[in-house]
Amino acid sequence: MGRPARARRFNIRVPRYQQIISALTWMSHAQNLRRVAAEHTIDLYLRPPVTRFRLMDYHLMERIVRDANRCAARPRPAKLRPPARAPAP
Repeated sequence: MGRPARARRFNIRVPRYQQIISALTWMSHAQNLRRVAAEHTIDLYLRPPVTRFRLMDYHLMERIVRDANRCAARPRPAKLRPPARAPAP
């Protein structure tokens, strides 16, 4: 119990376990997305608006699915990224 008291004494904000896991998950996702984007052309990348829902909101599943379907049904631009140029000879 020495560490929490010491952190309070020096006014240090110690992250909670859930915050650490969330940050690590986001970093892993971002790293994988960059790797996939470098190796392949991404035709369509959907990011449905789920930030207002929490991890354990299972009772809101129908609303989450409905919102995700609406996001996917929205018109998108024909090309998200310009085609790769051929290397110079």
